[in-house]
Amino acid sequence: MVRSTHGVNCTGSCSWMVYVKEGITWETQAVDYPSVGPDSPEYEPRGASFYCYTYSPARVRYPYIREPLLAMWREARERLGDPVAAWAEITAAPEGAARYKSARGQGSFLRASWAEVSELIAAAHVHTVKEYGPDRVVGFSPIPAMSQVSYAAGTRFLSMIGGTILSFYDWYADLPVASPQVFGDQTNVPESGDWWNAAYLIIWGTNLPITRTPDAHFMTEARYRGQKVVVVSPDYSDHTKFADDWLACAPGTDGGDGGVQRDLVSGFLRHRRGGRRDRGADRRRDTSASPNRRPAGARHHQRGGLLGADPAGHGRAARHLSDAGNSEHFALRVPQHGRGLVP
Repeated sequence: MVRSTHGVNCTGSCSWMVYVKEGITWETQAVDYPSVGPDSPEYEPRGASFYCYTYSPARVRYPYIREPLLAMWREARERLGDPVAAWAEITAAPEGAARYKSARGQGSFLRASWAEVSELIAAAHVHTVKEYGPDRVVGFSPIPAMSQVSYAAGTRFLSMIGGTILSFYDWYADLPVASPQVFGDQTNVPESGDWWNAAYLIIWGTNLPITRTPDAHFMTEARYRGQKVVVVSPDYSDHTKFADDWLACAPGTDGGDGGVQRDLVSGFLRHRRGGRRDRGADRRRDTSASPNRRPAGARHHQRGGLLGADPAGHGRAARHLSDAGNSEHFALRVPQHGRGLVP
């Protein structure tokens, strides 16, 4: 019996007792964690189903390479005898590089051996370091929550050869920048179990049954105690079916919808304060490159129950607005003192 966890990018990383015989996992049992008590649901209710995937025929258990690249590699490797020279020849010839790159997105994967793939990867690393320098080797290792061993091994390897390590957080689109700007913290938010304590949930930008499979039950079960769920999503997906209210905004318009919500909340707060404006709060919120105002032409229309569409029903995006779009400058102007700050 060994202690392990389910590598599903789950930050909970619940410990499991895995029973192995002659290299085959034949049973997994959850560790006897103490109960969280009768006031909230238990954690990880679906983890035991992971055993179904361990030896599922749908799992990819061998390396695969696209057919054009594999054919070119095998031919050059046999003819030249040197794996580094073979990779250099493939990438140096424009027609060769175009041949395997143009096959992307078209399937045509062929099964290869671990030894063959390892040699190809090693040759590509050596050639890149010799030709362009070690800093041109850019790598992304699994996140620490998924596997500390894999994360440390990949990061250590890149460090030793002088490569460039991409932070796993750099891949989360606008989240690393947006979270501190909106909430004041770097995703220092309550854990999923706290959804159970909420009376009102707005699910926006995530499909909980898919992206947080072990934790989605905290949302679905809280509905039975009166929790209201609002979903902002252009499509009817797995989490939409749990919504009491579904805002099916047109794709690309949810940013404008958020701006309208901000104006509505600000108006409500001003009304509650007797018309006084909280200028301090406005200054704290305003980290945009221009004063906090709605761009000209960014009107909200309602057609068929969809916010964010023009009268013809088409979704509006930044490119449709004359004075909107990404600034060419990479600094934020803070209204209090007017100095430019790099985010």
